[in-house]
Amino acid sequence: MPDQKNFQVTFASAPTAAWDQTHLGLIPGHKTTRLQTRKLALGLKPKIQFTNLDPGPLTLFKIILVTCALSLVTMAAPSALAETIWPGGDITQNTPWLLSGSPYIVQGTVTVRNNAILTIEAGVEVRVEPLLGIEIRIGTDTENGTVVADGNDQANIRFTSNAAQPEPGDWSGLRLDMGAQPASLLNYVMIEYGSDPGLEVINGGRVTMTNTTIQLASGKAVSAYSVFETQSFGAGNSYLNNGENVIEWTKTDLTTFSSNHTIPYQSVPYVTNGSLQVSSGTTLTIEAGVEVKFEDFDFLRIQGILNSQGTQGNEVRFTSNKPTPQPGDWNGLLLLTGDSYTLSHVIVEYSKNGFDISNSPNLTLSDCISQNNSDYGFKLAYANNLTQVTALNNTTNFWFWGSAATATLTGVTSSGGTNGFSFEIGAAPVITEATVTNNTYGFYIMGAGPYANPNPTVHQSSIYDNTAYNVYVQGNFQDPNATLNFEENWWGTVEESEIEMKIYDHSDDPFSPYVDYFPYLTENGEKALAFYDISRDPSTVDHKRGEPISILYSLTVDAAVTIEIYDDLTQELVKTLIADALRFEGPNIDEWDGKNDLGELLPYEAYYFKIIATAGEQMKEYEDPLGHIPVGYDFQTENVDFDPHKNQQFVVHYGMDHSGRLPVEIVYQNTNNTIRTLVGDEPRDGGQMTEFWDGRDNAGNIRTGGYDARIVNGIAVHENSLILADSFVKPFAERKSEAYLILPNYSEVSTIQYNLTVPANITITIEDPNGNYFKTLVSEEYQTEGLHETVWDGTNDVGERTYLEGVYKIVILASDPGTESMHNTVVNVNVFE
Repeated sequence: MPDQKNFQVTFASAPTAAWDQTHLGLIPGHKTTRLQTRKLALGLKPKIQFTNLDPGPLTLFKIILVTCALSLVTMAAPSALAETIWPGGDITQNTPWLLSGSPYIVQGTVTVRNNAILTIEAGVEVRVEPLLGIEIRIGTDTENGTVVADGNDQANIRFTSNAAQPEPGDWSGLRLDMGAQPASLLNYVMIEYGSDPGLEVINGGRVTMTNTTIQLASGKAVSAYSVFETQSFGAGNSYLNNGENVIEWTKTDLTTFSSNHTIPYQSVPYVTNGSLQVSSGTTLTIEAGVEVKFEDFDFLRIQGILNSQGTQGNEVRFTSNKPTPQPGDWNGLLLLTGDSYTLSHVIVEYSKNGFDISNSPNLTLSDCISQNNSDYGFKLAYANNLTQVTALNNTTNFWFWGSAATATLTGVTSSGGTNGFSFEIGAAPVITEATVTNNTYGFYIMGAGPYANPNPTVHQSSIYDNTAYNVYVQGNFQDPNATLNFEENWWGTVEESEIEMKIYDHSDDPFSPYVDYFPYLTENGEKALAFYDISRDPSTVDHKRGEPISILYSLTVDAAVTIEIYDDLTQELVKTLIADALRFEGPNIDEWDGKNDLGELLPYEAYYFKIIATAGEQMKEYEDPLGHIPVGYDFQTENVDFDPHKNQQFVVHYGMDHSGRLPVEIVYQNTNNTIRTLVGDEPRDGGQMTEFWDGRDNAGNIRTGGYDARIVNGIAVHENSLILADSFVKPFAERKSEAYLILPNYSEVSTIQYNLTVPANITITIEDPNGNYFKTLVSEEYQTEGLHETVWDGTNDVGERTYLEGVYKIVILASDPGTESMHNTVVNVNVFE
């Protein structure tokens, strides 16, 4: 404390009212002279200045000057306050700075220590000379000190520069050091023109700060040693036009919360220079609107409970401290807790992993946002519940792994990622009411080989405008014929071909399962009118035998249905099966008897159908598409070296991979010219086929030489063609003549044998070597299936023996008793005299 003999009071003229000595009270025990009282009465303004104080080394960056702890009482009239010169120094006992001494002109660093309390009255202005390194320091790294600056909304306390034209950085700012008990108070205080920072709180310094403005600092607004020094920052604070409008936590490495703690809202972000960790059994509460910025590789690890008090539009935000933030700037929010609680209204951005809850089995997330993270938006491996969360512009917005990943997601949004959702080993979440758009892959589902394969269920969601595929299924699945349930979603269209173009599944990769998207929704969320499970049963019937063919289809909603049947070759409408008939949601069956609109039996041929359905304003049309062009396979031949004169046959075996038209021909080896058509262009079902050639050409003449069988290019029919086919096409299993050579003049005979596969009316006639009619052996005789035979002795109808040598053609004609369909086969008998 300075010597009282060095205390001087000088007076300057001021238009003030008369004062008496009761306004003085300068120093305890000091007596005011009559001259002083008289000068006060004359209205002169006092100027208080302390002299002969050791200013200390002013050239130091942090100058510690000692200021006496005097109790100064107002010496100026209410309209003209005193000006107090404070050269700096230590304040070691309780000291007031009163409005009557304002403004205080601080000329050197002031340090409050030795448990002293500096009390600053409302309305006081503290002006710091713009000298290098001057600061006002409350406490030291070894001693406590406290400042109580309690202004009000009518009279703020102001710390500012004493420069005529103040600039940011004029002085070093207000520093709170130690001060554990009692805490300092800043209420309705303005701190301006400090350096970096404007306010510094370090080494466990504690301050309750409300309604305070920190502005025009050259660097950061506030710098604190750790989060603990800022826990009593209250409401009404503002940070304006500082070099960086942030509150910085300078502690490096790792700060651990081992007891419950609250991070209060301030109007500027907090910046941490190290990672934060919440211990098990501890709750970290973060008030609504708080923003925390992290540096490289830092993280927020929660082993206890993170209590976010964020609200819609006023979320808690964890982000990067880079001037231009980039994905991966920090490591993200790592939740490692077994506690059961809900985390809501939190934003994590520009980190590596966003929300990593892969080790928090009981955590629920609500109304959270994860965006612009380099790896994942949300990582899940348990049965977590996520409601109304949003993932934007992360490499993978949602990632699920493990058989325990049976999470439930409702109302989530995924956009802008490479993968909107990614599923690996065993993940089987249930996702409803999601919006999945503008990703490269909406859903990326990866097979796991021998391990449990992912099996997500997705309903009532909007999945569209994902650039590569809306759903992409790839990899080795245990059951590639399984089905993934993606029913009742809006795909951005009601055109099934467009939906299927954006789904990559078993139809594209036989090792992947199917994606079942039926039924699907309209844009307004209603079930779209659609057909599914369309087929016919059987695919081929003989309508002339009274066999019907059924058209099977399922509807997603009740509808008025019309079914039309068209000729496959001419595309002409031949039958309107039903017209605007009410059909119900689910499976439906309508039968066709093979007749046209006039009730006439149609020719054996292939036909196809259209289904037109209407439900309210929705209309849907299905036209059976053309199928694949049939291809022959497993082509084999038997009896290449056969003798047609001996009734031997050349045999052709082959497979037909698909319904369609697949002609089979016999061609001459040298010219490749067709000599016999074994099968024409009649439509047939696919499957294994066998054809026989008896050595005759299309004219019925036996040919000799070298010949080959050839399958001609196939012709497609419709995918679900209604094939009306003759079931009587091959009534003969085998046939032969025994003997194949006879001498009728010597009473030799030939026995004609044949095996019927079905009952038939049989007619057997004989043509001579010139092709002329010679004899009828059997005429319109009904015969059952099985082996039959008849004998020819070389005579004609009137019993005359033949005199013409050569090959006689025995024509066995079988006709169907019910359909009158006819087919024949030929055996040869060689006659010599």
